[in-house]
Amino acid sequence: MSPESSNIPLNVAIVGAGPATVYLLAALARQRTKLNGTVTIFESSDVIGRGTPYSSYSSQYKMLSNLSEDEVPELHISFCRWCEKNYITRDKNTQNIVPRYLLGQYFEDAFHYYLRILQPYVTLITRCEITRIEPAGDKQFLVYHHSRPLGAFSQIVINTGHGTIDRSQSEGNHPPFAHYFKTPYPLQRILDRKCSQVIIRGASLTAIDCALAVAQKHGYFIENCYGLHYESRTPLHITMFSTSGRFPGPWFASLDLQSDIAQAFEEKLSKDNTICLQTLFDTGFIEFLAHNAPAVYQQVRFKNIEEVVEYLLSNRQKLNVETLLKVEVLSYSVNRESTENWQGVLECFGNVLHRYSHLLNKHDLDCYQQVLKPFIAKANAALPSQSAAKIHALLQAGCLSLQQRDIPKTEFKILSTSVSCTKGTLYVDCTSGDSLESCCTMLQPLLRAGFLTHKSRATPDSLDLRVNQDFQAIGTHEPSPIFIGAPSLISTTLMTLPGLEVNDYLSTTIAKALLCGHAQSPTLTMQSHRCS
Repeated sequence: MSPESSNIPLNVAIVGAGPATVYLLAALARQRTKLNGTVTIFESSDVIGRGTPYSSYSSQYKMLSNLSEDEVPELHISFCRWCEKNYITRDKNTQNIVPRYLLGQYFEDAFHYYLRILQPYVTLITRCEITRIEPAGDKQFLVYHHSRPLGAFSQIVINTGHGTIDRSQSEGNHPPFAHYFKTPYPLQRILDRKCSQVIIRGASLTAIDCALAVAQKHGYFIENCYGLHYESRTPLHITMFSTSGRFPGPWFASLDLQSDIAQAFEEKLSKDNTICLQTLFDTGFIEFLAHNAPAVYQQVRFKNIEEVVEYLLSNRQKLNVETLLKVEVLSYSVNRESTENWQGVLECFGNVLHRYSHLLNKHDLDCYQQVLKPFIAKANAALPSQSAAKIHALLQAGCLSLQQRDIPKTEFKILSTSVSCTKGTLYVDCTSGDSLESCCTMLQPLLRAGFLTHKSRATPDSLDLRVNQDFQAIGTHEPSPIFIGAPSLISTTLMTLPGLEVNDYLSTTIAKALLCGHAQSPTLTMQSHRCS
């Protein structure tokens, strides 16, 4: 970095104050001697640092993340050390998997720490939802809270990955449809309703969160010599609709191979003039299996992408849901120390490949989008084994059923208002599409003006935005001063909750780009801390 670039004043607006912004502040703090100018953070709720997944509204009953203690990227202090300082004792019988509420407390503490050390450069404005961002000429962007303009900024960082927490909903107001919820969060809204049947669209970690929360309200899990069992105090049945008809596989330990795989990619690309998906697959996945999953490597080393995916999925297709889940949970319990961690290699490979996918030719891009990307997303979902055991107990008790059915959102919503919808039945959509609805609306002026563009195959109402290596949004003709720090906005299916190492990587890269002199002179500094 040249001395001149470090003196160019920042005038940045960050939309969202969740985990992505915590990691961005951490990256800025590491280079705070180079800070000059202003950074303004807008948050729609009072929830700071936690985001939707880790807020108190979304983490009842100690719901688990799919991260172990040593897989949480360090902030102002390591997560384990933070627990020690706060006299928090972790249950050693839980694979060291971290409850979501505890991650939320860690993020919130870190957020306030970075606000203190980054004064006076950073301003936080809460209860202020950004509803629209418009280009304003002279390389400036206007941000709006409804019809009220809040200021002009030279750069924008979009960190609203999981939508916003609706304060009216969290304060007890009910949605207009008495039996329908377009998102499960905050979960307390659903738990406040009397119900005997819950119909859930989806079978992801979010859907499992919802099912377990309802089950805990209506009964309890008990463990005896035969395993875990569920006893219901009141009548309850939960039905889940899933396009695959399967639950996520049990938890696996992630591997820190991303930098090694990225280096292997770069070495291969520097030698070749063209980029080939099969070659990258061999270089970044198959070859890394040799050390991390040798038995799997021996079975797949001569197969192409489609054959590898079919092989790794084959065992999951032959068994019914209940038997499959039981086998996988027992297998994990017996083989906890196994080195056959192909999922960890796949996770790291998928995160690296995503950064190069825009270089693929049409045939390879189709294969990536239609075959490899959905497979990586499902493998990354990683259901904690304790949660898997509870789901299995619900299946055994006859309180849960999973149906393989691809039901459209509109049809699902109509079911909740149909004549056949009985009293005490709730419909909960646990898929991710609607969570980005407000973000889609906010960014429409930038899409229309060409400052943002979709990747190929993106539908008009989705967000799968094109970015460069610095996660700077690609406009119609060139990179724009808009940075995308939320994984869900640049990959609708690959990045799965929680993906904190991805947040850390994106934020570190964006912070470096912000401090390399892209910004223009500031025009307005916000001073207030609330937005009426």
